[in-house]
Amino acid sequence: RAAQEVRKTVAGLVHDLVRNQTLDSNVSRVGILEKCSEACATHSIKMSSLLQKPYIEEHTPLYWAIVQHPTDKSEAASGTFELPPLIGALLAYSVPLKDSTIQETRLACLHTCDQWLYQRLRLCPAYGALADKDRLLLGVNVPPDKITVGTVARHDAPFTVDFEFPDFEKRMRVSRDVNLSFISHARMWKIQFFVADGDDNLTDGQWAVRLGLLENSPTTNVAATYILEETTTGDAPGESVNLKLSGNLVPEEDDDHMHTALPDAVQCS
Repeated sequence: RAAQEVRKTVAGLVHDLVRNQTLDSNVSRVGILEKCSEACATHSIKMSSLLQKPYIEEHTPLYWAIVQHPTDKSEAASGTFELPPLIGALLAYSVPLKDSTIQETRLACLHTCDQWLYQRLRLCPAYGALADKDRLLLGVNVPPDKITVGTVARHDAPFTVDFEFPDFEKRMRVSRDVNLSFISHARMWKIQFFVADGDDNLTDGQWAVRLGLLENSPTTNVAATYILEETTTGDAPGESVNLKLSGNLVPEEDDDHMHTALPDAVQCS
C-alpha cells in the first residue's frame, strides 16, 4: 500500500512539474524530480516505467515537458548542445526509452515546430538516433552529422537544409543507410541515402536518395533539389551533383516517398 501511495504522489508531482513552466523554475524542478527518484528507489518503484506511461491527457510527462517548455530564443542562438534542465532530467530518468516514448518526443517537437530541441534530443545517447552498426563504425554514440535548417519568412516559402555526413562513403558501404530527419513548415521530413535491394525500380546495389514525411505530418506537394558537394581540403573546389525531385508526399505510414538514384561518380568516389 505504501508503494501505491508513493507512486500516486510521484505521478501527481511530475504532472505539476511539467505544467506552467518558466525559465526561472526549470532548474529548481529538477531537484524535485530527483527527490521523486529517491522515493521511487526506496519503495522499489521503477520510475522509468512510470514516466513513460501516457497518464497525462493521454500523453507522457516528457511530451508535456516539451510542449509546455517556455520559449527562449537565446537557446537556439547560443549554439549549445544541452537540453533544457527539466526535459534533460525527465529523459535521463526515463531510460531505457521505449519506441513509443521516442515517438512522443517527436510528436511534441512537431506540435511546437521546435527544430532546435528536436536536434538536441537526437544528440542524446539515450535517444538512440544512431544505429548500433554506425556506433561501432564511427566510434561515437550520437550522430556526428550536422544539420542546419534555414529560417523562412512565410509558411509557404521555399527553405534550405544544409547537412554534412562524416565518412559518408564508408557508412553507405557498411551500413547501407545514412539518414536524417528535421522539422520545417510544421512537418517532420526524412532524407535517406540507401543502397537499393532491387525495389523501387532501382538496380540492386545502386546508391539512391529518398525524401519522405514522418507520421503526423500534413500531405504536401514538393519540388526539391539536392546539391551534393564533395568535401575537399585546400583551395581546390569539390565536385557537385544536382538531383531534382518533385511530386506529392504523404506521411510515412502510407509508405509514400520520392526517390532517385545517385550518379555512379558518387558511389565510386
